[in-house]
Amino acid sequence: MHENSAYAHLDLTQKNPKPQKSFVGHPFTCDRPEVFLTLVQTGEKEFLLSANNPTTESMNVKITKSKFFDLTTKDEMSVEIAAGDEIVLKL
Repeated sequence: MHENSAYAHLDLTQKNPKPQKSFVGHPFTCDRPEVFLTLVQTGEKEFLLSANNPTTESMNVKITKSKFFDLTTKDEMSVEIAAGDEIVLKL
């Protein structure tokens, strides 16, 4: 996503390409819009999900996986993030 436009990378060079599934958006969302989520792939089906709380108050956050993101089985998590802190979850 950049400047209100979404971009996807698809391989269109194959002859008789297999149908590709894709979705646009972050694979995870949370119930607190002030929290920043970042997902990094570290292996074939291994990820690190970081949640950053930039506020001055500790908060409980519910993180939910998109139903279209099937590379991990972790669906929903509740975490507490201290003020100005970040947590990293191994998925």
